[in-house]
Parts: sequence; C-alpha cells; structure tokens
Amino acid sequence: MPAGRAVWFDVTQRLAANGVAEPFLWLGDGVHDAAAKIAFPDADVVSFKAINFKRKVPATAYNRQFAAFWTSATLHDARDHAIKMMDRSERFGPTSGPEREAYFAELCFWAMERISTTKAQVLVMAENPHSAPSYILHAIARFAGLKVLVFSSWPLAPIVTLRRSLTPPDLDIRTLNLTSEQDRAALLANFEIFVTEYIASFNDPQKYGFIPRYMQMQAGRDPLAGKMAQLAKAIKSSVRLLKPRMAYAAIVKTRLHRAFLQRAETTIPDGPYVYFPLHYEPERTTNPDGGVFHDQLRVLSRLRALVPPSIAICVKEHPSQFNERLVGHQGRSARFYDAVRAVSGLHLLAETVPSSQLILCAQAVATVTGTVALEAAVLGRPALVFGGAWFDGCPNVTRYTDDLDWDSFRNQSLETPEVIGDWLKAQLAACGLPACVNPSNQKYFARYYQHTTRAVREAPILAEAIAAALALD
Repeated sequence: MPAGRAVWFDVTQRLAANGVAEPFLWLGDGVHDAAAKIAFPDADVVSFKAINFKRKVPATAYNRQFAAFWTSATLHDARDHAIKMMDRSERFGPTSGPEREAYFAELCFWAMERISTTKAQVLVMAENPHSAPSYILHAIARFAGLKVLVFSSWPLAPIVTLRRSLTPPDLDIRTLNLTSEQDRAALLANFEIFVTEYIASFNDPQKYGFIPRYMQMQAGRDPLAGKMAQLAKAIKSSVRLLKPRMAYAAIVKTRLHRAFLQRAETTIPDGPYVYFPLHYEPERTTNPDGGVFHDQLRVLSRLRALVPPSIAICVKEHPSQFNERLVGHQGRSARFYDAVRAVSGLHLLAETVPSSQLILCAQAVATVTGTVALEAAVLGRPALVFGGAWFDGCPNVTRYTDDLDWDSFRNQSLETPEVIGDWLKAQLAACGLPACVNPSNQKYFARYYQHTTRAVREAPILAEAIAAALALD
C-alpha cells in the first residue's frame, strides 16, 4: 500500500531487485499505478480511486477462503472501523445501511480471494489504512497470518517509524543492524533542532496560543508562503466551489455550522474541568489510530466514567471542522452534538474559545491521539490519550486503561519540558527513519528538502529497514 511520494515506488523496486519481496497486490496512491503495471507485470494493480470512491470492487470468485473470519472478533472490529471509514468517500451524503453492508461484504470477499490466490506472505503499508478497502485488506491479511509492517509519521519533522501493528510500540531501528545506519544517523542529526525549537516554543506559557502551521495551511494561510502563493490558493478555492460536489458541501457545512453554534457555549464554565478537544473528522488520527476508541462519543463516555462527577468536561470543536477546503461535514451531524451534550457535566464549546486558556486552566487534558496531549505535557499538565499516539510513552502522558485510577493519574509527579525534549530526541535516535509519507508532508517540510540530496537518500534506508524487520521472528 504505497503513499504518493516517489520514495515508496523506489522502495518497492529495491525490495524486488534484492529478492526481499515481490509485489502481487498493489493498492495505493494512483500516481504510481501506471509505472507499477510496467515494473511489476505480475502484480494486481487496483485503482484506489475506483474501489474506494466509485466502489467498483474488482471481479471476485470467493470460494470459502478464511471462512472462520465470518464468526470471529476480527469481523466485528473490521466492520466497526470500515463502515465508519466510508464517510470519507461519500461526497453527496451517506449511503444507506444496506448499501454499506453490501459494500463491506464485497470488499471482504475480494480481499480474501486475492490474499488466498496470490499466497501473499507480507503486507507493507506506507501509513495506517484509513479507507474501507485498505482497512479490510489489512484486517484479513492479519487474520490470515501475514506479516504486517506499517509506517507511522511524526508531525514535528520528516520522520517515520516502523511498526508491526497499527499501534505502538515502534521498532528500535538500532537493533536491526542496518548497513545504512551511519547514513540514517547522519540524516537524523538534522532533526534534533526540530525538537529543540518545539520545546522552546512553550518557554513562556503566558504567550502560548499559537495556531499550528498545519491548521493555518488548511485555512489557506501558510505563514511561510508568499502573498502571491496565498492569493493563488484563495482563487483556486473559489473556483472549486463551482463544482457541484463542492457547492453541495458548502451548503451542508453552512447548515451544520449553524446547528453547532446553536448548541455551543462561548465561555469556559466556572470550577474544575478536564479539557477534551475534538479531533477533526473524518481522519486517520481517530480511525484507525484510535483503535477501539476511534469513536469520540465512545471516548467521552469512558472519560465521564473516569473523571469524578464534580469535575466538568469541556469539549471544544476542532478549528478545521468547518473549513471550506476540507470535508468536515462528512464527519459530523447535528445529532452528534446533541449526543455530546447528553453526557452529564459536559460543556460543548465553540471553536473560538482559546485553546491556550483551556489547557493552562485544566485539571488535565484528554484526547484520542492528538498532539494537544504533548502540548499539555510540556506545559505541565497531566495528559491522557486513548489511542495509539506517535508520542506513546512520553513523560506526563498516560495511555488509558480500564483500571486507571483518577487520583493517581491526576496527582502524578510531572517532568520538566527539558525531560520531554530529551525523551523525544531519544525516540528519534532509536526509532526514527528519515522520510515523510505524502507529497503534502514533503511540502510541509520543504525547507528541509530544498536544494539537497536528502530525499534520494531515504529509499535505501527504508528498504533495508523493511528487509531487516521482515527477517525478525
């Protein structure tokens, strides 16, 4: 499952040329499809656009393969995630329940038949699967006993880590004894400054309140882009509204935002509270990264059970949820906000309420996988994550378990920002691989890649790391 950058095609060619792995089934960014058909003539190259957005499942002759799947716990997990992921591909409103169920079954038949007939042994994913076809393929591959390798990205630097599941822990790359270890270390040395600058940005909590650059970019206001580039992006966005799909989205989004504002509070309530900022949806950071907690209403119910009734829970909408450039209208409904407000002691806050104030005045901060937990940790607040965050194990950050005790969590001894910085640098040295997943990620880190050979040095390291990881028991 390759993502859009050229490095993933290069990695695949290296794996095949070195006799490590030959691709038989290819489902990824369409930018590679034509080249993949030429380079790997025996591979079944499936159009992601066709199978995901147009729902054209390849012709399948399912014949009892992996029949135990249909009564297994894996089925229920796969269905739970995949049905929700269909939100991402339905641009003119959600399809009916029976339609989704049939599509889910077709994808299962297809994945079972292809894995069985190709006798595949390994599944390699450039990132966590966050579409129904890719998630189902992953679920059945794991059910069939295939080795699975997944790359996970860091938002702080052009870094990926390697896992043998969708959630942490990351593999310690130093234990793989790579011949390219020296080059890996040399490239990673460039990234310590990213961590240092991140920690330093919190030196004065009273001035904390910056909007992350990725959110500014989503809103068309990249602080590193020139005025002409920003103007061109604004014009492009206006033109997009002429498309029927985008016009429909704008209307639905406006109505949804109006419904939200009718239900939201604009001030922080008096008294102690826990801060839970909603994730933008539909997005990978909740589904599948949240695991069983991919549903934020499910998370809030567990959080309410953990937090004493005397402590409120402040739920703030994500600033990007109603962004005209995004598809947030596919991840929310007015009834979602009603369900949030149905939980006792919850306050639904407008996206305009300052996050900095909410973090600094909170008893604790909770999230599925959001970097708000890392921000809270640096600012000296205990943080709780429910899913598989990329910073899993960070000081001042606790992973939720059913036996977690509130008082112990709330009264834990907290480490300094310097200790957190040291932890991040240690994780970087142990688990980091120089790369980013998509062209958008590479654009985000354009200054790092500009006028250098760093991008072409990534593929040999990634390919060797995959080969070494596959050799592990």
